[in-house]
Amino acid sequence: PPPPRRPPPKRSTDATDAVDLTDESPPKRSRSATPRKSVKEMKATITRAGLPTSDLVERADVEARHAAALDRLAEAENASGGDAALARRVAAREKERERARERRERKDAELARRLAAEEATARRAAKKNAEEKEAKRKAEAQRAEAAKKRAAETKRRAAAAAAAPP
Repeated sequence: PPPPRRPPPKRSTDATDAVDLTDESPPKRSRSATPRKSVKEMKATITRAGLPTSDLVERADVEARHAAALDRLAEAENASGGDAALARRVAAREKERERARERRERKDAELARRLAAEEATARRAAKKNAEEKEAKRKAEAQRAEAAKKRAAETKRRAAAAAAAPP
């Protein structure tokens, strides 16, 4: 929607000193000093805090969950006094999750590769089967044509033998 219209500026009664007396100008939007985080970065933080991300669809949902994750991480740090052991445990947990994700990705890639290979094999087998059927059909047609020719030749010979004088 278009921005709301500002009322015309109020002028002082002194014509020589026209001053804008309105203080109702809308606040200017300025970017914060920190750039906006990507959804990927926010989801990583959410995961690090132990919260799920699979149900997040829109950016607003991710941002809300990200804020909750930051609160949760801050609480965990404050509860432990920010000790290094907790940081190591969190880092180890995050590293293990990353390794598990990589294992799943490798497994999925291997499965996709096998499936593609099986599909290619099935296509080759279907093509070979179709070629064999076509070859059998052609061979059968040639045999039938040869049988017709033999029958016609036999009939011609019999007719010629019957027409020949004894």
